[in-house]
Amino acid sequence: MNRDILRFITRLLFYSLPILVLTAIYLLIDPFKVTGHYDNFYPGTTNGGVALNQGYVSCAVYQNFVQKYHYDSFIFGNSRSLYYPVAKWEQYLDSCSTPLHMSASSETLLGLTRKIEWIDKSGGVLRNVLITADNNLLSNVEASKTDRLAMLPPQLAGTIDALRFQFQSFHVFMMPQFFFAVIDYTISGKLKPYMIHDRQKLMDEDMFTYDAVHNEMNFSLMEKKIADDVFYDQKRIDMFMDFPQSPDSISPVAIGERQMELLQSISSIVKKHHTNIVWVINPLYDQIRINPADVATLKKLFGENNVFDFSGPNKWNADYHNYYETAHYRPIVACEVLDSIYRHHSLKP
Repeated sequence: MNRDILRFITRLLFYSLPILVLTAIYLLIDPFKVTGHYDNFYPGTTNGGVALNQGYVSCAVYQNFVQKYHYDSFIFGNSRSLYYPVAKWEQYLDSCSTPLHMSASSETLLGLTRKIEWIDKSGGVLRNVLITADNNLLSNVEASKTDRLAMLPPQLAGTIDALRFQFQSFHVFMMPQFFFAVIDYTISGKLKPYMIHDRQKLMDEDMFTYDAVHNEMNFSLMEKKIADDVFYDQKRIDMFMDFPQSPDSISPVAIGERQMELLQSISSIVKKHHTNIVWVINPLYDQIRINPADVATLKKLFGENNVFDFSGPNKWNADYHNYYETAHYRPIVACEVLDSIYRHHSLKP
């Protein structure tokens, strides 16, 4: 072999070695759980750790267990939908229904539509659908290209976006501050203050137990802290006090031409499946009312009696104790929302 070629190959291997080592560590640890197969993405009690792409987890759970459990009822939405207990919803469904959480962090209308289309195209059944929505979900028709937690999962994406998803995950892993935090956490098993720094947010500090069958996070650990009167400390109270509420505000119209196309796709599929669909407009702490034009559009597409608007000032957002923080309301609120809806709602498409 030519000496120059041999020298080039030697140098190439030498300079590639760090990348090869990092790749091997990444595949071995699989910190984001996106390269291996997992029947349980959150084993045991979770007191924080590496945050996962919830959209990816939702799709993977469906793929893993649909043949075994025959899922036919779904809770869709952004992270706020996580707080709707399956056991509570089941009280209003027929006994043969099997629910599954299909949430995604910072869910977009595109992501929501893709999930419903994906279930339909894969031969799935959509007997009951509960969608929790707000202005952010309705207005966004593109998923993030860079935020690994909000990117469209590869199950729903084209080849290029699926490759981008994996590349971005690896790219985040190689960031020095994240790499050392992951290695530290993997070895010590402890979540340390620097890992959840406000500006870097390397890790997630949420406390929950996990039901792998229904892809449901149970927040009883935080509820216990509330019951013990240790959850709402002064720092948390100050966060609520400093957050502006706008009871006289109305969101801009969210549903435009592209949004209408996506909503019509959902409408077509639920009509095909004779789905019992319910839209819940989230009771957010900011007290901003969703635009009435958007509510009217949803009612026109999905039925006057299938859209429930809980935005704006209400009994829940008048008291910060109904919220974990300013973005997420507690399961107790979600349960009262379900009671309010199904007290008068007939499970007929």
